Amino acid sequence: MKRQSPGRRRLPRAEGPWAWLAAGSVALSLLMLGALLLLIVVRGLGHFWPAAIEQVELADGRVLAGYAVRELPLEGAQGRERLYFTANRDLDGHVWHWLAVDEIVASERPEDLVVLERQLHGDFIGRLVALGDADSMDLAARPQASWSQLQARLAELDSLREERDRLRQKQIQPLIRQLEVAPNEREVQRALTAANAHARGLQQAMQGHAVVIESADGRRLLQPLDEVLRAW
Repeated sequence: MKRQSPGRRRLPRAEGPWAWLAAGSVALSLLMLGALLLLIVVRGLGHFWPAAIEQVELADGRVLAGYAVRELPLEGAQGRERLYFTANRDLDGHVWHWLAVDEIVASERPEDLVVLERQLHGDFIGRLVALGDADSMDLAARPQASWSQLQARLAELDSLREERDRLRQKQIQPLIRQLEVAPNEREVQRALTAANAHARGLQQAMQGHAVVIESADGRRLLQPLDEVLRAW
């Protein structure tokens, strides 16, 4: 009987280089998946628990407020520059500012700075000035709006918006589909007319209120509240 050389023993069939390679690939895939989930969680937490707003004053007198995003060395020069998300696209035309760190002469985190998430123009970062009827609001009004008043009105708007969307989805759209099949059905036509009138009433109830908001550098804006989704 021929003996196998001790230096050339065969590996068990269940093992071998391919088995170890497959196991390593699975482990690497799980590690990458874990890293991806961690990144998603970190990014998501920033949405529910946003970072504090920083207000900075520059050597040239400019004042900005926003979130510091990242910091890099200055290209071709000594020092560093910091990227801020400053929002307020309708005032500035853009939402990002690169600032040389050496030009920042003061930095603070005022408690009265707020963020409004808006349907148009994106976020606004600034201070509440006044809240009330849009037709009687004055941009030169003295500061009188309270955070609790704003949150209460936004909660009412959320309720009206949800009712309107539910009405469109559950009643108006099915009625429209019925009329496409039977366009002369009088009862369906009357039901659709009533549902549309209800939806218009909800939309009108959402309108009419506005808030005067002020940017960190003192510029004011009249913001319709029905375009504000939430505030923090």
